[in-house]
Amino acid sequence: MPWFNSFGFANGVESNRIRDDFNAFEIGKGAKVSTVLDEPYEEEIRSNGFIFSQIFNSTAGINRLNQFIQALPITKELNPIYGSIQKLYSRDTDLITLCEDKCFRVLANKDALYNADGNTNITGNTNVLGQAVPYVGEFGISTNPESFAFFGFRAYFADKSRGSVMRLSRDGLTEISNVGLADFFADNLKLNNRIIGTYDEDSQLYNLSLNTLSAEWQEKLAEGIVDRTDCDDDLDIGDPKVTETTVSFAEGTKGWESRKSFIPEAGVSINNNYYTFKNGLLWIHAENETYNNFYGVQYFSTMTTIFNDGPTVVKGFKALDYVGSRPRNYVYSTGNGVNYSIAQIVAGNLTPISQSVPANKEGWYAQAIVTDMQEGQIKEFITKENKNFNYIKGLETFFNSDCDTNVSTSEFSVQGIGRATTITGEVDQQSYKVRIFIDNTCYIP
Repeated sequence: MPWFNSFGFANGVESNRIRDDFNAFEIGKGAKVSTVLDEPYEEEIRSNGFIFSQIFNSTAGINRLNQFIQALPITKELNPIYGSIQKLYSRDTDLITLCEDKCFRVLANKDALYNADGNTNITGNTNVLGQAVPYVGEFGISTNPESFAFFGFRAYFADKSRGSVMRLSRDGLTEISNVGLADFFADNLKLNNRIIGTYDEDSQLYNLSLNTLSAEWQEKLAEGIVDRTDCDDDLDIGDPKVTETTVSFAEGTKGWESRKSFIPEAGVSINNNYYTFKNGLLWIHAENETYNNFYGVQYFSTMTTIFNDGPTVVKGFKALDYVGSRPRNYVYSTGNGVNYSIAQIVAGNLTPISQSVPANKEGWYAQAIVTDMQEGQIKEFITKENKNFNYIKGLETFFNSDCDTNVSTSEFSVQGIGRATTITGEVDQQSYKVRIFIDNTCYIP
């Protein structure tokens, strides 16, 4: 190719001299202008390192974000043994880096100098990224960066590979999945490809959504009605089973305080409002007085309490009460076309033939009261002095699965060592004489 002294463009030519000055330095072709590379040129994926551009300063009008000068130290590598970098989050002057199997904080615009005792002194330098300081604990974010959510100085994420949910705060990493739900997360995190994590600033909750649950937990969280009157030994729970769920962690109680029915595609809190996406639509939560209605589907609030103070002691539960909003009220029919409440039925000594639950009488009710020895139920709660209570009525228990008797030999009410087959004895009615003596000396006027 012949040599030339200018470069041609569509709107003119440019000289080969610097600033086109007289006798200035020329732009030369160099000694190896036509040399080819020894190795093939191809794309390289660097999943364990950083690369950063030149600075951007809007005030001074400097925008060099498209400049990556290889002569400058613009890269930083992490140990590939910790897996690929999945999530970057800027917190204060540090860059939080979450790999698959490890968590780091990379110092920005500074570096750490260590003393002999192991403590660090921070000094500023010209490095854009300084040392990568690891957090204590062999935890990472696996391959689920969508589980990451933050509020203030706290960040939350799920580690599917280790079956854990983590909180990253000023005191380091904390395994919050161990607060009552270690077995739940160990069984279910590994089944989910996408684990959605969002933070609700209004309720101060970290919501973690799982769209796949194991068969065991689908049965445990089933929404059906508990039925212990069919004389089976097992706890029979009807469909539908829960195949997906959202669990909420609260900093105030330091535990997983509730379970939600909505499964969002993504979520974010803006100006103390909690927004989630479903089927590409944006929804805002806690905006009106309608409770338990998510994405146009109405749900109901349920609460399961487990208490076992003194497990070796056989306890007798007589009554149950709660303080809260109104309970569910039943109305009964006696066949005369008039509906009565349970108080009217008892007061009038009436015999109901049917019952129904009107929509305007909905409220809290006890679905089941179950122990390993007995089962009970409460038909409805009676409100007295802003408290709702009633006595627990025991359900029938059965000797075997044929339901031919409502007696269980394991109960204290049954005497003997087995089941009685025949009963013999006098069938004639017995007569007795009773004498009554009055002691007049014991008379007190």
